[in-house]
Amino acid sequence: MSVLRELPVKLEEVIEDMKVWVNPNPINVKKTTSEPDLLVYSASGLGEPNFRIVVPGKNGFKPTGRVRVKITNPTFKGFMFDEGTAGRKDSTVIFADRVEEIK
Repeated sequence: MSVLRELPVKLEEVIEDMKVWVNPNPINVKKTTSEPDLLVYSASGLGEPNFRIVVPGKNGFKPTGRVRVKITNPTFKGFMFDEGTAGRKDSTVIFADRVEEIK
């Protein structure tokens, strides 16, 4: 079984303008010995399917509704293979330094 090590499309194709919509209630992943508390957002770009954005908990926020955010320093880190999910962009995981709500 081969493992994808790079995104077969440019990151800009997934998040065209570094601004995406995030859904309410991100998942909080508790601190480990090597990672701080993390927030995992379910997100979508302009006309793009869902993907995940992961940020340090202190650099994110918990929206109560669907909001548009700006992503600071996004980096492709891999793929999630959720059962029943198809498509390269549905499973893309992007780490970022921060997300900020666009008002």
